[in-house]
Formats: sequence, structure tokens, C-alpha cells
Amino acid sequence: QVARHLARTLAPRDDDPVRPATVWLPNGDPYGGYSVNPALAGTGNAAAFSSAFQAAINAAGAAATPTARKIVKLKAGTYYVSPQTNSGGQVGIVVKVDNVTIRGEGADSTRIAAAGTINDYGTVILFGHRTGSSDASFAVTDLTADAVKGATTVQAASASAYVVGDVITIDRQDGAATQNGGAWFNGGYIWFYDGEYFKRQPSFSWNGPGTGAPNMVSVTDLTSAANAAKNINPTWRSTMQTNEITAISGNTLTLKDPINIDFPVSAKAQLWRTVPKNTASVPVGNRWVGIENVAVAGGNNMWGFPGGTVVFSYVAYGWVKNVDADGERWSGDPAHPGKYGYNVGVGRSYRVVVRDSYVHGSADENPGGQGYGIVIGVGSSACLVENNISIRNNKPIALNSTGGGNVIAYNYVDDAHIWNSPGWQENGIDDCHANFTHHDLIEGNWTPNLGGDTTHGNSGWHVHLRNYAHGQNSAGGMSGNLRAVGMDGWTHWHA
Repeated sequence: QVARHLARTLAPRDDDPVRPATVWLPNGDPYGGYSVNPALAGTGNAAAFSSAFQAAINAAGAAATPTARKIVKLKAGTYYVSPQTNSGGQVGIVVKVDNVTIRGEGADSTRIAAAGTINDYGTVILFGHRTGSSDASFAVTDLTADAVKGATTVQAASASAYVVGDVITIDRQDGAATQNGGAWFNGGYIWFYDGEYFKRQPSFSWNGPGTGAPNMVSVTDLTSAANAAKNINPTWRSTMQTNEITAISGNTLTLKDPINIDFPVSAKAQLWRTVPKNTASVPVGNRWVGIENVAVAGGNNMWGFPGGTVVFSYVAYGWVKNVDADGERWSGDPAHPGKYGYNVGVGRSYRVVVRDSYVHGSADENPGGQGYGIVIGVGSSACLVENNISIRNNKPIALNSTGGGNVIAYNYVDDAHIWNSPGWQENGIDDCHANFTHHDLIEGNWTPNLGGDTTHGNSGWHVHLRNYAHGQNSAGGMSGNLRAVGMDGWTHWHA
């Protein structure tokens, strides 16, 4: 029921009565119902196509409104994307507009491929990643009363910077460390290890507003992890949730979703703007953008996240539907350049749907993040990953520091590999590969195995329901790490 509800709220039809959509066409319709000249298909037209495609997206965004969305439609063919410099680094195509859909004529007939290596950001098609210019862009404010699990209101020190419809992130400090067997836990449940990734950093960055916390030190074993837990981690922020403001009364904010986990004042809980209602006036986030009926191939992760093939960053109400997210490298075939990074990545986002898609392959299926399939992380909440095929990756589906309320449902997951350890059965659905993921639902999937690792941190309060965990890849032949379900030490309170 949760999955169906999310699908209804996140994937508007063209004839949606609230958000109808029409194809954006240049004046005079020179391309016969398409937004970009179909003659720009082919390997020799990468620069011209990239420029025209980006211009069409920008023009569609300028024409679009919430009640008149625009579709940038591509004719069947194979199109190549050259790197462009945007916001300080190379990227392929960047969607920094609202209410726009990229659509092909089918994932088996319309293909967008990286024309070689894209440095820096590295993403072939990047949605959002508008993160302002300083802490002030995020309008950080303290909570003045505990936000307890199940509540739908929070008390802010000042709500003057917010409007109804703003998407905000709530987070809290990790808190003092206490010993738990061989590990030290912050705030009673956070096992940090080296998981500084994918959370607010000491100073302003794409991760969000600065925290003022001390910089992380090198963590290589339990002893150095314990020292960091006692001396560094207490003012870091690992526990997060993204939510939407539905009403404001004074400094009381009413939220769309119940609070998943306690955010106490004693832990200096804060909230901050992540995707504003009015993205035109605030240089953060985008909303109501998606990609459909197209194949996208290639991508790199030179700067880590975002990287990869298709990524949503600081996006509310985005979607991937009927997309072939292709990371395979075929020697001598420019249409299959191979990717490093995520095939589909979602970070700092709210109510993004990834459904009915084929996610497969990487140029390097060794550990390190370059060989992941679908990843929900960086505080993202209430996202849906449903009815996909995710195969031939190091980790076909992974959760990294989620904000809770995400649903991973009815996916086929297979062929999880580590190339440098070919007999090792890698995680098929990994519900924790950084800290701290919490309160997510993993339901009805076919997968070699599922559960949470503690390579970089721990997780808590996930529900695994009606999955079929086969024990190893369907091709068989694996000899190490064979298990259907794995819950590593220091993960807690899972069902």
C-alpha cells in the first residue's frame, strides 16, 4: 500500500488533472513533434547535440509551470553527450529547472551515451544538485522542542524563512559515546567507524550547511574508531529525515510525513531547507522532474557523488521510469562506454521514484562505489524503488545514510560481484553501506541475499518482508560469504 501510494503521488501522467504535460517544441515546430533535431544523432554530433539538448531543457523549464509541465522529447536514435562545465565542474546534461520530463520513444530505441569520459561531477544526466552558495542558502534553524517519533509537527526557533511546500531536512548531533562490546556507540545507536560520507560536513559543501564539527581523523581499526567516537563524532550528524512542510503557524511547522526517529533538543536538533517551494528565488534544489522511455549509458565518479549515469540530488518529486541505465562497456562500441559510479543515484531528495527500469553493469565491479546499481542515500526519505531489474554490479541496490520511509519493493536483483574476489558473494540488497540508514522497508524482492553490512557504519529499524533470498547469484558458483540474510554486528532493531 505504501508503494502504491508513493507511485500515485510521484509519477504524474501527461493528462494529470493537477500537473498536465505537453511536449515543448521550438517555435514553428521545426523537428516534427520533437524538442531536439533528430539529425543530431550519431557519434560525430556530440557537441552539437549536447548544446541543443541542454538548450531545450532550459527553454522547457522557462516555459513550464506546475499546472503546465513540459516534455523534452527525443526521437528514436543514439545521441552522444559531450562534457560541459557547469557550477564549477564537468557534467553531461544538467536539469536545473522544475516541471520538466526528459522522454524518449523507448529504452530500446532512444539512447543517450556519454561521448567518452566526463570528469569532475561525471554524471551523464544530473537532476538538481543546486546547493546554494553558503550556509545562508539553507536557512538553518534550531528546534526548540523535541521532535519525537510519530509526531507531525516540529517547533522551530524561527520559521520566518520557510513557506508551505518547502522540503526540509531534520538532523541531530550524534551525541556522547558509550562502549558497546568492542565498539563505541554515539547517542546510543550510531556506530560511526569511518562513515563520514554522505552527511553534513564541518563546513558548507554539496552535503549541506556546515556543522562546525571537528574534521574527521583517519579511522582504520576499532581502536581509532573508538577514539573518534569519543573525541570527534559527538557533534557530527548522522541521523536525518527529509520531509515537507504542509502548514505554518507561528514557529510551528506541520509536516507531511510522521517523524521516523527522535530528534531531541538535547542533541541540538536542527532543520534546514533542502528543496524550496520557490526554486526560482532560492538557489537550492529542484522539483517535479523526471526521465522516461530512454536508455542512458556511461558516466564517471571523479568527484564521488553525484557521478554515474542518472542522478537526482536535492530533488523533490522526481522519477525514473522505463529507463535502461546501462553501465556495460562493450569494446569498440561508443554506445556502451561503461560507467563508474551509480547507474541511478538519489541523494538529499524527497519522494523520488525509480520504477520499471533496467539497471545493469559497470566498467569496474570492484568495491569503492564505482560499481553500484540503484542507490538511495544522503538523507533521502519517502522514495520508492519498485519493479526494477538491477543486475551485474558490485552492489545492485544499496542504501547509504538514508532518512527513512523509503520503500525497496518487488525488484529482481542478481549477479552481485566483486571482480577481484570472483568467488565472493557480494550483497544483492545492502540496506546499510554507510551510517546511518533507518526505518526503510525492503519488501517482495528476489535477491541473492539482503541485510546490512557495517563496513562504514550501522543501521537500525528496517523491515524486511516477503522477500525471496536465494543465497547466491542465480548462476551459482560462489564459494564465499554465502548466506541469504546477513545482519552484521552493531546493526539493531530490524524486523
